[in-house]
Formats: sequence, structure tokens, C-alpha cells
Amino acid sequence: MSSVRCPHQLIVRRDLRRIASVELHKERMTLGRSPRCDIVLEHSSVSRQHAALEQRGGEWHVVDQGSTNGVLLHGERVQDAPLRPGHVFEIRPFSLELCGLAPRPEEDSVQLCDTDDLRTVASIAVSTRGTVQRRLEDLYALARLLIRRNESGGFWPAMQVALRHSLAASHCELIGIDDAQRLFPLTFAGPGGPGRAAVGLSRSVIREVSATQRAVLVARVRQDARYAEAASLVAGGTGSVLCAPIVAAGSTRALVYADRSQAEPPFRPEDLEFIAAAVDLAAARVELDDLHASARELARVHGRIAAGREMQELLFPAPIPQPPWGEIAAVNYPAERMSGDIYDVRLDTQGRLVTMLADVSGKGVPAALLTAILQNTLRLALPEMENLEAIVQRLNAVLHTYNALGSFATLILSRWSSGGDHVELANAGHPAPLWLKENGTREAFPVCVGLALGITEAWTGEIREFDARDVVAMVAYTDGANEAKNPRGAAYGVDGLDQALARLGSQTAGRLVEELVRGVRDFCAPAEPGDDVTFLVVTRARAPRP
Repeated sequence: MSSVRCPHQLIVRRDLRRIASVELHKERMTLGRSPRCDIVLEHSSVSRQHAALEQRGGEWHVVDQGSTNGVLLHGERVQDAPLRPGHVFEIRPFSLELCGLAPRPEEDSVQLCDTDDLRTVASIAVSTRGTVQRRLEDLYALARLLIRRNESGGFWPAMQVALRHSLAASHCELIGIDDAQRLFPLTFAGPGGPGRAAVGLSRSVIREVSATQRAVLVARVRQDARYAEAASLVAGGTGSVLCAPIVAAGSTRALVYADRSQAEPPFRPEDLEFIAAAVDLAAARVELDDLHASARELARVHGRIAAGREMQELLFPAPIPQPPWGEIAAVNYPAERMSGDIYDVRLDTQGRLVTMLADVSGKGVPAALLTAILQNTLRLALPEMENLEAIVQRLNAVLHTYNALGSFATLILSRWSSGGDHVELANAGHPAPLWLKENGTREAFPVCVGLALGITEAWTGEIREFDARDVVAMVAYTDGANEAKNPRGAAYGVDGLDQALARLGSQTAGRLVEELVRGVRDFCAPAEPGDDVTFLVVTRARAPRP
């Protein structure tokens, strides 16, 4: 089989979570449950030889191989259909997106397992941004398992796999501690098999972490006076060690232990930060099991979640794409370390600007998880769907499906014509954007709103249109801005925003968002705003470039 001169990449997702990227390096690639397939999709609903990707005349085709449940493209079952970059087809429960050129993965064969327990195998990202993005996805996936408390059996194996791959560890063990301080493995060696005793673990490291309830990072074992003579480490060829406690109700209930060999790069402080965030999720797991608490309590048992906020910032587009006719800027100022607000800015295949600003009810990890679901759903829907109302319906349906906490989201979704003079808008229970006109007047539109997302199975609302030919700027914001209160209890209100725009007048988009956030914070001083404050500004004149 000859290789493909211009490879494409296949992005594989399950439950909106990206679980692998596979380079299409041959002219024919098979997909199915059989280990003989080039891309193995391990799930009972997938046939052993389910489908194939074939390149013909420079174009990829997806071909059903007589599967039981079929292949869906644009929601329709297909037998043999051409694919273009951006097309997403489904072999349920997986969705697969064809993308353009991508770096070659480290492995030619990729095993994709059922992500209910996250047993995934994928290349370890080599760039810092890629590594952080993967870690964010793993933390969100673990948080989702916490919310789905009826699937308790999958959490510990999922955590072990996520840590081993995200840390690029030679070994990773989750070790429980019983009331008699005896150690036991929390995971199993194989399906249905008993847990095996951990071999080669440093008792001295484990004792120190258990006693102090503090994580330990041994970057280079042979250069560390405390452990250079530890037989369990040196004899096993261990070069670097990470160990962190899982503390609940004041006692050490379990440990995370990971190591790398002497031939591998040592662990770094950012690895310790990531494992600390994962350990906080595990501690939340223990707390929830012990206290039968709701998933909302997850946010209150998190300790070191600052790393999670840094990872969440990767969800925001950077840099923000800019249309030729205007300028876009946005800012998110969270009330807590994890925000319930999300914005996104995309240019679709027709060169139209699409902006989203959403506010999920609640705060902390559950709200942040739903913001990620909203953004990923939008990015999947844009290449597939032309009708703006259909896109909103897709967002609502996914949020309603995943909404185990009874939360909801308000949203402003706008799509601008390629010339920037006409706008389609959907308002799902959100404060109306403010429009600054050339004559200095300001208008709120659309004030007639639809239902917030996630409340019912189908969204109730309509798409409104706006003539933007005399528009200087559109200012979209979340209710953390207009509902911000000063020390006397007075709200900033839409009037406060309107007055700020009147003072600022025509400015660059970047300057507008900076000054608008400053105005809200100054109004609340010396306290900080009590809710997330997010602004998204579109101006219709590009700022001059130096």
C-alpha cells in the first residue's frame, strides 16, 4: 500500500472529548473494533470491520463495510461519501473529523478505547501548549466522571491512565491507605483481574508523603541526598519521582505515585502542579463518596485549582481571529479561579465572523466544564450547519443532555456578513448587546430574548437581524458587569455601561474592553465584582497597525 503524499489528519472524539489524532498516512485506512484495523474504535456498537477511508484522485471517501449501525454524515446514513476538510462523520458513539495537514504522530497505530473509563492511548504532546491542552481535557474528563456519580467504578482507572499519559510516566500507581495504614492498589491489572502489588516503589518517599501530607518531587534521584542510596529506587533504574497525597477529612486516604527511568527527562515543577490539580479531583471523589454530597460541592473541596484556571484560559481563542473590515477584542475577569463565562470567535468557511458569549449558571469546576462543552459543540457545529437557529438548537440539545446539575446557560450568538454590514443574532436569555452608532446614540438589541439553553429539550426563540452599516461597535457582556454592586449595594446597571460607552466614544476594540472592565471594578472598589465579568467587543473599523 503506497503512502499518501499530502497526509490529512483524523480527529477522533467521544462525548465531545478529543481522544486522539491519527495521520492518514496510507491510501486506505480501516476503522472498526477489530485489533487488525488501522484505527481501532473499541465499543460494542462498532462492528469489527466497520468502515474504511479511501483516497481517490486526491479526495477522501468514507465507505461503510457492511456495518450493523452504519456511518452517518450530516446526520444521514451513507454507504460511500466524499469528505472535505472540516467534515465530521459518525461511527457512534465516536465522531471523526477530517482535518488538513498535521504533524506526524509518534505512533502509526492508535488504540481508541471506551472513554467512559478513559482508557485511551494517544501520542504524548511534545509542545508545552499541546501538553497543557491535553491535561485540561483529562481534568475535565475526570470532573465529568465525578458528576456522573452512578459510574463510580471507572474513576480510579481513568485517573491512572490520564496521569500516566499526561505525565509521560514510566509507571503510575494509585495506592489506597486503609485504617490500619496498610497500602493496597486502587486499580486492577486487567479486566476482571486482581490488583497486583506495586513493585519498585520507594517506601521512604511514600512514608514522607503520608506523614507530612505534602507532595514530593525528586527531580534526579541520584543527585538527591535523601534518596541516592534508596535501594528500591536505584536498583529499579528510577531517575525521577513524583508522589502526592489524596487527603480527605484531614487524613491521607490514598497516594499518587509516578516515576520516570534514568534515560528519560526528569519531572518538572509544572508536572507537580498538574498532579496537584488531579489529586484535588481525587480528594473530591473521596469526599463525595463519604458524604454523599452533590456535585456542586466539588468546587468547595478543590485546593490548588490555579493550574486549572491557567488551563481553562486555553479555551479562549488566542490570538482572536480578525475580519478585514473590523476588530474584535474580549476579556474574561473571573470571580473565582474557574469561570462560568465563555467566549469564542471564529471565521467560517465563507469568511463570516461568528462570535459567542455565554454565561453558565453556578461557579467553579461544574460551570467551567459546561463552558467547555458549549465551546466544543459550537466548533463542531459551525462546519456542518448553515442555519443559525439549528446551531443554537444543537447547543441547547447537548447542554440539556449533559446537564446533570440542573444548570443552564444564557448566550449571545452573532454571525456577521463577510463585509460586516449585516448581523444575525440569537439571544438565549442573555442581556442584550449594546450598539454604539456613528451619531453617538446607543441601542440595546435584541431585547426580545429566547429561552436560556439547557432548560428544555428544544430551544424556544428566534433569530433577529441587525443593519450594522452605521455601527461603530457592538458590546456584548455577561450579567456580572451590569449586576456588579458598589459598597452601598447599588447595581452598576445597563445605565452604568451606557454612560461608560458615552465617555469612551470611538476607541479600538482592545481599549474598549480594558476601560469597560476597569469601570466595573472601580465601581465595586474596594471589593471585587461578585460574579464573572466578561466583555466581547466588535468594532467596524480596523485600528491602524504600527
